[in-house]
Amino acid sequence: MDRRQAAGSCRFGRKEACRGGARTVTRKELSAAARNAEKALSLRPAQRLVLSELVACWAEQEREKLLVWPSNDYLASRTGLNERSIRRILAQLTELKLIVAKDSPNGKRLAIRDLAGDIIDAYGFELTPVYARRGEWTAMLAELKVMREIRKRAYDEVTVARRAAEEAVSALAQHFPA
Repeated sequence: MDRRQAAGSCRFGRKEACRGGARTVTRKELSAAARNAEKALSLRPAQRLVLSELVACWAEQEREKLLVWPSNDYLASRTGLNERSIRRILAQLTELKLIVAKDSPNGKRLAIRDLAGDIIDAYGFELTPVYARRGEWTAMLAELKVMREIRKRAYDEVTVARRAAEEAVSALAQHFPA
């Protein structure tokens, strides 16, 4: 599959979104869930980039699963990473349970269509875990915010104590010069 075909597989999904009809999950909702997951799990920049490209391929079709099927070549061209890095990052995202790989028998990522041309199934990556765990991401972010506040208060208390100790040492030095 050359780069034009790979790019076309992702662009087709966007065309599908323009057909109208009821939509289950919007790209905006999926993107927000992915950003929260990125922050909550402290993903590295390359992982964030690949995840955001996978989300960008979501076409808002009305289906049970959030499936996308971009090729490694397409992801490499969009992210600027090499194919080996893409494979490694996809494995890491799968290990983190952010995506689920749905492999075809020949290892390709593609959509299966009926005679009318409608997509009935696809082999690629399922983004459902990112969206399904959005409550977990929100809770993790709230916990991280609380921990940052606690750390900030502790730092402020240490700063106040350090300044008080410096003033006390300075006062002692003035009363009892050496």
